Amino acid sequence: MNSNVRKALATATIKAESLAGFDHFSYQADWSNFPNSLMISCHFQADHRLENTTSIEAQLSKLLQFSLLKQGIKFRDFRRNITIVSNPLLTR
Repeated sequence: MNSNVRKALATATIKAESLAGFDHFSYQADWSNFPNSLMISCHFQADHRLENTTSIEAQLSKLLQFSLLKQGIKFRDFRRNITIVSNPLLTR
């Protein structure tokens, strides 16, 4: 299951790179309650201002859902499993 999630996110990352400010995806899951426990975070650069998060979330949801379906992973309500995160700037 873990390798299928990784493959799906790798495919989705390639397509999501066209979105302004997109950085990467991360995920966590309780494999005993998979796929309902799969939580995917969509990370954006902190210096990028997200104007229309609803639109971006819809685009990412479709993109992720398509990539996960290709790996045989289905959800009931995919919107509950996606979070948009703005990464803090790293300071040294």
